[in-house]
Amino acid sequence: MSRGKYGGNVASAITSFSNFRVRTENSGDSPPIDAALELADCHIRLGDINQALELILPTLQHPASTEGAKQRIVQMKTVLARMTE
Repeated sequence: MSRGKYGGNVASAITSFSNFRVRTENSGDSPPIDAALELADCHIRLGDINQALELILPTLQHPASTEGAKQRIVQMKTVLARMTE
């Protein structure tokens, strides 16, 4: 049995997906926008600033981005700015 890229922690993956699904349903954002922001957040937590920015910047300018998504992006940009100090 393959453990996969993230070590095979199935319980953690299920919990993460469940939390993501609940946030998506409650956020009002489109699922692709929310998914891009969630992935950007993961990259931020891993310290991968460039990958996070590659997801954040197009999402900010996308016509489907809601005000809530834009507020999340502002928060992420603040975190990124602190990481580069």
